[in-house]
Amino acid sequence: MEYLLFQEEEQNDNGSIFVAADKPNDNDLIKIYNFFIYKGYYNIVSIQFINLLTTIFLYFLFIFLVLCIDYPGLIEIKTQEENFINYINFGNILNTNFFYLVCMILMFLYTIMRIHGLIVDILKYKKIKDFYKNTLEIDSKLLSSTPWSKIIEKIHILYGNEYNSYNINARILRKENIMCDLYRTKIRDYLFSNLMEWNIYYCIFGTIMDENNQVKRKLFDNKEIIIKDVRMNIIIISILTFIFMPFLVLYMIFYCIIKYGAKFYNHPSKIASRQWSIKAKWYFRYYNELKHFMDNRLDIGSIYAKEYCSQFNSKVIETITKFLIFIASSFFIILLFLSLLNEHLLFNLNITYDKPIIWYMGILGSIIALGQNINNERTPGVNYESFIKLTNKIKYIPSKLLESSNSIKVRNSILKLYEYQIVTLLKECFTVILVPFYLIYLLNYVDSMLEYIEENLEEDNTLGYISSKSNFNNINDNSDLKTLISFKEHRHNFPDWGNNIEDFMVNSQIYEQIKNNQSIDENNFIFESHISIN
Repeated sequence: MEYLLFQEEEQNDNGSIFVAADKPNDNDLIKIYNFFIYKGYYNIVSIQFINLLTTIFLYFLFIFLVLCIDYPGLIEIKTQEENFINYINFGNILNTNFFYLVCMILMFLYTIMRIHGLIVDILKYKKIKDFYKNTLEIDSKLLSSTPWSKIIEKIHILYGNEYNSYNINARILRKENIMCDLYRTKIRDYLFSNLMEWNIYYCIFGTIMDENNQVKRKLFDNKEIIIKDVRMNIIIISILTFIFMPFLVLYMIFYCIIKYGAKFYNHPSKIASRQWSIKAKWYFRYYNELKHFMDNRLDIGSIYAKEYCSQFNSKVIETITKFLIFIASSFFIILLFLSLLNEHLLFNLNITYDKPIIWYMGILGSIIALGQNINNERTPGVNYESFIKLTNKIKYIPSKLLESSNSIKVRNSILKLYEYQIVTLLKECFTVILVPFYLIYLLNYVDSMLEYIEENLEEDNTLGYISSKSNFNNINDNSDLKTLISFKEHRHNFPDWGNNIEDFMVNSQIYEQIKNNQSIDENNFIFESHISIN
């Protein structure tokens, strides 16, 4: 999940980024990390400002396309020259029907809230900028070449061992670690879109976490109130999503067409490209793994996944696609030859009614590019090698799957997480209709979810309540497999950390096996949830 630019209330007047303390709390660390991720103050401000302008532009562009253009008149245009301005009526923007007025009011309120948030962030991150410059002595312009480990090192020197790499990451990722626990339940089946992910995230963590990013004590002392609040949040969000469903669907469709239409038109092969799904990002995410580490790991893993999955292309589909490419290429060459004879033929010679050569060349070129992308040539002998690289990079996979790495079953299990980009876009657009109903259905499992979260929390003297599986200080050979793998990855990214666990790192055979990417008996470590959602 993307890190939001938090907007907490300031409680001190000394200009410090710290709230009522002389050391950074969780929210301060989150802002410090956001500043690092977005590479400086002006990037943070400009990203939010441009996002707001993009939303406003898309809104008025949609209004313009729907209300102001005379489409029947455009359709009637034949060969005579016409001016586009003659088919535009800007007066329709002042339409006064009820639906239009509601949209304008909602857009106005949304813009006001976004402007307020932007002003708050400008003030907050100005202090972060000063903190980087004056306290950490790091110029924002150098953040692109500055590793996160260097920033942690400076914070560690300033504030002591309490601010080591593990503690800082665990405090920043407190919610994400709990979400990783939740993903191991059947809740993962409902993370099918960003909207659904955000709703679940908000309804749960907006209730169990306080303003300082700490788990509320009320979860343990008075859980019934928390359950009631989570239920109320889900009901409210469901109702709001249902009410605004038409707006959300139209906005998502329009946004995707505008954002990806030009890319797919210029590069039709992108339609057949794949990417990791939302489920995959939570499935492969390690405990205490910061976003930029995960993104880098999944980007590299995507290369190996594409290489591995390409081994299973259907020969029948490949043969048919090659034939279609041959046919399309033949007609494309003929049309190209005709255009070389007389360049005026491109626009003035219609192949069919009102469709000139240039129109058909564009269609044929898209078919050729798409077919070539589908029929990427296989690289003989890389099947097992690419599978090993994939499993080592993104997730440990037991030996029984390594032995059958060339099976369709293993390939299909990967493709469920490595889906076509066009599929992801369609889900984002049309699953909005399902979101309110799935949220209402989840009301039946609020008690189980909160009980599961409570059972998997433990109190750390330094960090407060954290996911027990994300606690590397208590790691041992009996720890959960994902915890062991996460620990190995953390040690890889921060090799200087490891106080009080030297014995485990030296004597643990399991850790040595994981560190060397050797196979172990996964059955001894897999954790199964008791939450069952059918």
